[in-house]
Amino acid sequence: MSNGFDAAIKDRHEASELSIAVGKVFQPRAPISTREFFAGLSIRSAHRDALYDKVILACAAASSAAKDALGYFHPTDVINPLSSILKRKNVIIATFQKHMNEFCVKERGPVLEMSGVPRAYKYRFHDPLLPPYIFMKAVAAGSITVDEINTLTGSN
Repeated sequence: MSNGFDAAIKDRHEASELSIAVGKVFQPRAPISTREFFAGLSIRSAHRDALYDKVILACAAASSAAKDALGYFHPTDVINPLSSILKRKNVIIATFQKHMNEFCVKERGPVLEMSGVPRAYKYRFHDPLLPPYIFMKAVAAGSITVDEINTLTGSN
């Protein structure tokens, strides 16, 4: 006969195993895939307050929550996730538009693909496996929790 206490212990044990596994996956080592190489290269910046890692995380959340069958999302879809990640309410598209455009060029990946016309661009990840990778990397770095990811992506 199982009770709530047993279920809580099991859930905590599974969460602990997940944390250990994610920690092992992201131990420092040489890049083992193009995906890892591009994800690391795309968010590096000499500026201490650069937003690249936060913007790409918000883009991953927007992509995962997108209703588009091909994974396209609009810059407006990034506002709420980025506001939550930065813990600021005054995030506007101009805050991150440059970052998203840079994610579309060779120097930063390309991590994103841009489609459409000016003032109506939509984006998607060049590699559809990148959003889950970005989530795992952010969880391993302590930047975000799994519960926060579920909230940002509407996966409650």
